[in-house]
Amino acid sequence: MPLDPEAKMLLEQLTTVVRPFEELSVEEARAAIVTLSAAAGEGEPVARVENRTLPGPRGEIPVRVYTPEGRAPFPVLVYFHGGGWVIGNLETHDGLCRHLANAAHCVVVSVDYRLAAIGAGRRSSSSSSSTRRPTCPRRTCRTARTPRDIC
Repeated sequence: MPLDPEAKMLLEQLTTVVRPFEELSVEEARAAIVTLSAAAGEGEPVARVENRTLPGPRGEIPVRVYTPEGRAPFPVLVYFHGGGWVIGNLETHDGLCRHLANAAHCVVVSVDYRLAAIGAGRRSSSSSSSTRRPTCPRRTCRTARTPRDIC
């Protein structure tokens, strides 16, 4: 199935703004996603946005709750942003979560999960080898196969 012409044009334009993420260091990729999300502009209005925390196994987990206009009760969508466990946060996905709340007419709970350490999964700009496998930051398990394997 061919790619939609408008989507193809957008992807081509993105490559003029930022190199492919797999070519970037972690620091560069994190800066690039912030730049790309800022370029999208302000998100659409919703009835209410609340920053909260939930208890987690290693401390509080920040979440942002988006409530659409209308009469409750609403269904709830829990959103974990993309970024390969390395990039992204509540701010970079704010506009999308606002849109989801309005379009789906549901409460969106966006989770700001802990990102992988800089040396895990992607090469750091100070790293001498881009092929080094990530290791467990607590040194309690074997070498990780993917960033998801890191405890």
